[in-house]
Amino acid sequence: MRKEWGSIVLGALGGIVIMMLLGFLVFGWVPGSTSRQAGDDQSKASLLEAFSDICVARFNADPDAAANLAALKATNSFTQGDYVEAGGWATMPGSDKPVAGVAKQCASELVATSP
Repeated sequence: MRKEWGSIVLGALGGIVIMMLLGFLVFGWVPGSTSRQAGDDQSKASLLEAFSDICVARFNADPDAAANLAALKATNSFTQGDYVEAGGWATMPGSDKPVAGVAKQCASELVATSP
């Protein structure tokens, strides 16, 4: 009777180990901290995209949009985000300062989508 229980326990433990290996290596299981980090990264990327769209719309709505776009294109690519930030287009309505990364993303979109 003892041998049977020993075999059952060893079989169960072996099955657990195999299932865990398959889960993490094949089925894409991840620890909770990795999942939370991925969710945080995705939400930050989504917010950056949404805020950047607002920035582009505010830039294009400016009465001097054509002149500002020409000046933006003439600006060094490393400082184009600073130009957008200084113009106030990256500062979201109701905020005192621009959201980090929005000005750079906005400048990249403006330069890339303009003729």
